[in-house]
Amino acid sequence: MIRGQTDMRQRRAGTERGFTLLELLITMVVLLLIVVFATGALSLGSRSVAKGEARMEYLERLRMSFSTIRAQIESQIPLRIEEEGTRRFAFRGDSKSLQFATGYSAWGSEKGPVMVSYQVEDDGKGRQVLRVSETISGTDAKRETILLEASEISFEYETFNPIDPAAAWGESWTETETLPERVRVRLADGRKSFVLSIPTRSMGVITTGPQVTASRERPRGPIR
Repeated sequence: MIRGQTDMRQRRAGTERGFTLLELLITMVVLLLIVVFATGALSLGSRSVAKGEARMEYLERLRMSFSTIRAQIESQIPLRIEEEGTRRFAFRGDSKSLQFATGYSAWGSEKGPVMVSYQVEDDGKGRQVLRVSETISGTDAKRETILLEASEISFEYETFNPIDPAAAWGESWTETETLPERVRVRLADGRKSFVLSIPTRSMGVITTGPQVTASRERPRGPIR
């Protein structure tokens, strides 16, 4: 009788110890899953925050770059230069480059006109960068930097065309005696695209050389 009770107690104790070990294993598995899910959530949140900060930084740089481009084009000076014995406007451009004289320096430290040049270049990684360089008028001093990068960057130019306004935009400016009404900057990056149209707002004509003349008349049609 006593021996039977002892065996029963031992079997019950063994059963209780077995269930306790199983419960411990289940608890450890549950805790491990919680840690894994929590770590994944924190990692995802951290990546989302980093991605959001990078996006905000890119948009801020884009805003500042567009602000610089706008200020320089709106402050464009209708400077005439001598080339092959004739005088022509210093303004010239195509879909991937733009050059003109302006009274606004991207570095904000120069006084007087500077020659500014924008150049779209491939970075060798399937993207394009917009490089800006400035040359101080009358010197060889040159400064340059990269304003922004995107999948595609291009320029367009508008001529005054009251008959067919839709045909006024072109990918190059070859006129030597007139200036474009507006310059349009196109930027595409992934699914996002940005378009900035800037009036030149040029008044008068400045001629290099011994004589400097100016006129109140615009060398083109009025800005619409």
